[in-house]
Amino acid sequence: MSQKGKPMDAPATEDPPYLQPGSIVEVNHEDNVCPRARYTAIIMERATSTNDKRYVVQFTNLYQDRNSGTKLSKEYNSVDIRPLPPPQSPRKFKVGDIVEAYFDDGWYEGKIDQVLDDDRYIFRTLSMFLLFGVNQLRLHRTWLNGNWVPPLDESELAVENMLGSWNRKKIQQRK
Repeated sequence: MSQKGKPMDAPATEDPPYLQPGSIVEVNHEDNVCPRARYTAIIMERATSTNDKRYVVQFTNLYQDRNSGTKLSKEYNSVDIRPLPPPQSPRKFKVGDIVEAYFDDGWYEGKIDQVLDDDRYIFRTLSMFLLFGVNQLRLHRTWLNGNWVPPLDESELAVENMLGSWNRKKIQQRK
């Protein structure tokens, strides 16, 4: 990583576009509150030239030192990194749906425990129950072999294609 905290230009790799330096991703960052939390980060570089499965990321909302504004950088295996899911329109959820809730600067996996009035939901993680509005929730998806599971619907595919094209242009401009 450069001294100014900007991603370094790396040699062209055969990595997928979302693992290229400068790409915005989500990282499975274990914490004490919830073992299934994902935080937004930027790919900075490959960790080493000899291990093509590890990357250095810099979190956008997690800090090593909040007082100085130093953002947390950490090394992760590629299996813990995924592209940003495409934006989702607010939807109705039902009891038992597996969702992700935006809380404390990250997306936490849990289940809908209760459906309340006014598009509000009681969300359950392993350790707590929380109240969220529909705009703070998204359907839980897994990035598996380069595809989202469950699959994206047509409107989400259009957004995914648009974002993928934008990321590729951004990477090409950096070269």
